[in-house]
Amino acid sequence: MLRQLSNIKNFFTRHNINQIHEINDRPIHCLIYQFIQFCISIYIILLICKGKLYLKTDPLTPGAARLTLQEPSNFIKPSYCVESPPNANPSSCAEDKLPCVYWGAKEIQYPIEETGVVFFTTRASIVKYPPGTCKILASSPKDACIINSHKTHKAHGESVMNSSFIADIENYTIDPKDDDDVLTLKEILDAAACSTAPGANESNRSSGIIINNVYNYKYKARIIDDAKYKIIEATSNIDDGSYTIKNRHGIQFVFNQHGKIRSFSWTALIINVTASLYSYRVVSLIMDFSIRHEVDKLFEKYCMNIYTWFKGIFHLNRDNDNKDNEESLLIL
Repeated sequence: MLRQLSNIKNFFTRHNINQIHEINDRPIHCLIYQFIQFCISIYIILLICKGKLYLKTDPLTPGAARLTLQEPSNFIKPSYCVESPPNANPSSCAEDKLPCVYWGAKEIQYPIEETGVVFFTTRASIVKYPPGTCKILASSPKDACIINSHKTHKAHGESVMNSSFIADIENYTIDPKDDDDVLTLKEILDAAACSTAPGANESNRSSGIIINNVYNYKYKARIIDDAKYKIIEATSNIDDGSYTIKNRHGIQFVFNQHGKIRSFSWTALIINVTASLYSYRVVSLIMDFSIRHEVDKLFEKYCMNIYTWFKGIFHLNRDNDNKDNEESLLIL
């Protein structure tokens, strides 16, 4: 009983450590062991650095891409503008050159706040209808507020601005929120390989285009072929029943986000380093066991035994063949 209590006491109050054995009679095996340890250390360092295991990874928030538009500090007069005012009748049917207007960022971007997609006006026309044209509070079918800028009330509408280009739109800058990048519209259009040359008497500036933007730690813009885009903005005045329609053509940017958001984290670094060290320790224990217990010699011994066994079988078969040949010769 006392001995058992003593053993229990020793279990809780003593600690055995591994003995250190110095092996100096097997230099080749020790050199191989050190070389394997060095290779494993290099592999762990490269794994942590290349795999960026020191970063904390979070998924992207869908639809969080937003842009703000900023007008240039100095406007220029582009070559695609003609000398006629916006309210004058166009001189030709071709829309590769039109009058130009200079708008601010809030007028060009419509709607102002939207996630995952943004629209910039490049061509617009404005038609205003007189008071009494549309009753937004109409309570009977005959007073219904129905406006069609192409058919109904065409004769009653006053063209405030004929079809006109937004001047110097290429030099407007966009700033993605939560990002340090500032890009001009021209840079995005060039990245999407968008041509400004007119086709079929109509240019992209006039008809509008859709550009798909893929953000994957890089900005990759791609134009969607055969896609046109326009937005009809209608404004009604409740007081007098007047109505204003803005027919907008322009560029719609669609944003697709790929990848993951990463940030430096000491916790992630410590966890990955600890896991790597444990793997290193397992390999070290295997190599240490192999050297201390001369596993390679045992393996060599077993291989020699197998070789001897096979060699004995082959020699036995050969002796039997020779004996059979001798008996056949005696018979002959």
